Amino acid sequence: MRQHLDRTPGLTATAWAKKSGVSESGFRDFMKGRVKSITIDLLAKLASAENLTLSAFWRDGVPVVGRVGAGAEVFPFDDHPKGCGLYEIDAPPGCPLDAVAVEVEGESMYPDYWPGDVLIYRRDAPFYRDACLYQDCVVRILDGPTLVKRVKPGAHGGVVTLESSNAPPRLDVVLEWGAPVLFHDKSRRRVGP
Repeated sequence: MRQHLDRTPGLTATAWAKKSGVSESGFRDFMKGRVKSITIDLLAKLASAENLTLSAFWRDGVPVVGRVGAGAEVFPFDDHPKGCGLYEIDAPPGCPLDAVAVEVEGESMYPDYWPGDVLIYRRDAPFYRDACLYQDCVVRILDGPTLVKRVKPGAHGGVVTLESSNAPPRLDVVLEWGAPVLFHDKSRRRVGP
C-alpha cells in the first residue's frame, strides 16, 4: 500500500501540518512519498485534522499508463488521466506518490527487460538530465517515441546516448523527459525472444 493523497483537501500544507501537530517538513516529505514508514497514531492525527478516514491515505495499486518501447517504437503514450490507466499493479513498499508504470514492448533491452515486464517510475518528478545518466530510464525523445533505455552522456551537454542491451545505441538524442526506473515487475512477462 502507498499514500495516495496528492493534495491537501481543504488546508494548505502548512495549516494541515500545524493543525495535526506535525512538522511542516515531515508533512511535506510524507505527502511526496519520501517517508518509508509512519505510525498509525500520526496518520490518525493527519486524518482527524481534515475529517478523513485512515483509508484515504492508501491506494493498493500503481496505474499502468501506457506501453514503452524496448526496440519497438511506441508513440501513443501516457494519455490517461492521473490515477487511471490500462490496468493497475500492486504498489511495492516505498513506492512514491507520483509513481506510474509502463509495460515493455520489444526486445532491445532483453535480457534485462522482456515484453510484458512492467516498469515503475515517477511521472511528476522534475526532469534532470544528470539524474538519468548511467541509469535505466523511461525516456521520451523530443518529438519521438517513449522508450526504456540506459542513458549515457552524448557528444555535448544537451544530448544523450541511449543504449540497449542488444541493439545499436541511439547517439546524440535530445530528450523531452526521462525518469529512472524505480521498480521492475516481471509477473506479466511474456515468453522472451
